[in-house]
Amino acid sequence: MHGRVSNPLPFAVQESVCEVDVANKPKVLFIKYHEAADQQPLSKKAAEKLGIFPSLALGGLAAWVRQNGYPVQLIDLHVENLYPQDAADRVRDYDPQIVALTSKTLGWPAVIEIAMMVREAAPNALIVVGGPHMSIYAKDSLTWDVFDIAVVGDGEETFLEICERVHQGCGIDDMQDILGTAVRDSSGEITQNPPRPLPRDINRYPMTAWDLIPVPDYHCLTLLKPFATMVTTRGCPWHCGYCSQVYSEKLRFRAVELVVDEMEFLEKTYGVREIVFFDETFTIGKKRMRKFAAEVQRRGLKVKFNIRARVDTIDREVVRELKKAGLRSIHMGVEAGTDRVLKIMNKQITREQTERAFRICREEGVDTRGYFMVGYYDATHDDVEDMIK
Repeated sequence: MHGRVSNPLPFAVQESVCEVDVANKPKVLFIKYHEAADQQPLSKKAAEKLGIFPSLALGGLAAWVRQNGYPVQLIDLHVENLYPQDAADRVRDYDPQIVALTSKTLGWPAVIEIAMMVREAAPNALIVVGGPHMSIYAKDSLTWDVFDIAVVGDGEETFLEICERVHQGCGIDDMQDILGTAVRDSSGEITQNPPRPLPRDINRYPMTAWDLIPVPDYHCLTLLKPFATMVTTRGCPWHCGYCSQVYSEKLRFRAVELVVDEMEFLEKTYGVREIVFFDETFTIGKKRMRKFAAEVQRRGLKVKFNIRARVDTIDREVVRELKKAGLRSIHMGVEAGTDRVLKIMNKQITREQTERAFRICREEGVDTRGYFMVGYYDATHDDVEDMIK
């Protein structure tokens, strides 16, 4: 529902005191909630069957602002299988000045629910929300006035600037010009600001704050436990019609050495047995893939990994080398069974390329999984039958 909950001193109506020098940096709290509105706390048996993964977005931001001197905590209510009110005392006790949430469109109602709990438990906190949902609906999302600021796009620089403004004693009316945000001022007016230029160098950002994340508690039936998740690239050069990455086409790579450093850290520190790489397309660049595989083998890592790839980037030599380095499976977007529907999707692949990619993986002994979409625009019954075949 819309409308403000009981909030005697919301951040949005605090007096502007931007000139005040605050000695101690404000406390920041990151909260992840259930990723869909119907994923309320489940029975233990049901929860164990549901794949639950760490939030790389919140874990990465936590590491980044902590590196810049801010005290941080992270609560993952999803993996703890809790209702919002179950964490109210923890929020109240920590008494954060800034609370950061992330949302996908499917989980937006659940994020509203957790934000309402935060507003009651920490009425003076600035509530910031980011995630893929904000890339499309940032301004609309702030019509729920339990939220103060929405972050659009890459979050590090934007969120750090928000933290710095709070540290300087700024009120919400002093945050109306922050690039990459939508902001509601003290009168309730919502402003959508221009996007922030994408950072070219993502190597400057630290690895996920794994010490804040209960690694052994995450689970997925198809993965070796304990497992972890990583991303080695940002953005995507393709423009598939259904994908949120269409808003982040600038492709940026994390250095291979830093990627393998994190893999080694996870294996040695937490005993991680498998890493899920959530890059939109992990297999971009044969030279980079060969370097990655060679570095993993040089260090003697035993951790396995699985990746996501486009079928038109599958190369037999690359698959062979990645398997030597520990590749277990490749997940590929098949999406449709006919070239006609693939063209409507602007997928820029063909059915022939799909068949070739899966054949190579099978011949090289690598497990494969396909993603499919049923009922895309203008898809006919025959198109669906062809996809099934």
